[in-house]
Amino acid sequence: MRRQQTDRGTVLVPVRTRLFVRLGEVVVSLPSIVLSGWLLVELWARLGYWTTIVVVVWVLASAVYLFFVCSAVIGAADQANRAEPAERERLADAWALVAGDDAARYTLWIKDSDEVGGYAAPLRHICVTCQALAVTSDGELRALLAHEWAHHLLVPPLLRRWISCVRGLFEVPFGLCISFVAAIVLIVVRGCGMIGNRLSGYHPPPADHFRMGATAPTVAYLTVGWALVTVLTPALGSPVAVLVALIVLAQEPARAQLSQQVEFRADRVAVDLGYGADMRAFLRASGAAWEHTHPVHPLPVRLFGTHPTVARRVATIEARERKISRP
Repeated sequence: MRRQQTDRGTVLVPVRTRLFVRLGEVVVSLPSIVLSGWLLVELWARLGYWTTIVVVVWVLASAVYLFFVCSAVIGAADQANRAEPAERERLADAWALVAGDDAARYTLWIKDSDEVGGYAAPLRHICVTCQALAVTSDGELRALLAHEWAHHLLVPPLLRRWISCVRGLFEVPFGLCISFVAAIVLIVVRGCGMIGNRLSGYHPPPADHFRMGATAPTVAYLTVGWALVTVLTPALGSPVAVLVALIVLAQEPARAQLSQQVEFRADRVAVDLGYGADMRAFLRASGAAWEHTHPVHPLPVRLFGTHPTVARRVATIEARERKISRP
């Protein structure tokens, strides 16, 4: 168990790793942050400084307000969930074994959900679903808690929310455009597919529907990227506009790769705490079930998924276990 005790609590993640992840969160969002600033300048030039001031205050207030909303919502949800006393006791016992002296620094939250899993919430909250408590062994539950604890140690969830607010001035309309175009593409593709299938009598497997669902956002990204080039060309020139559009489009896979690396690091903490076998068992049980119902092609998952595949995570855990076991 690789622990180092300091006056600020247990250190399970090296400082260099924490800095790398947190700086990465800023870097992969920097293009959107810069373009949000550019939009503010355009608002200033076209609509006047009062409109710009209102927008800036709104963005900053949203980020500050988010802190209080997270606190209120999480607190209310913690009181409103329907967890049984036995579930709370089991979760508290497992958490005490995982976190030791640091257990009191965090608040546990049991979410009433049929999904098997958990997540790290702002303000040092760790959530585990009722279904996870129902189906996991004691070791698997501790592995899940160790994994979610690692997310807090790597990058505070509130930092991610704050960055989302700052880059939101550009990404909200950009994302809405992508969703709108993707919906149109999906309707057209599925509509044509249904007509063709009716005429030919072919009944496609469910996996084909998921593949179409993964193709639509790709077409939408390319379409909205072309529109972004058109908008930016008068101000920046064609070569620079194309470069900016490529950088913006590269943000999503870059964020996905960073998120996957964070998942690998969180699994590593669970292994270092002695829960490698339990983490592998949990992933094989819960992750394989999810992948069975979401049979997308592995390439889009690897490029755009926030979580690596179960096979990659298990392989990484086994590699870490072999490295620790060496004399």
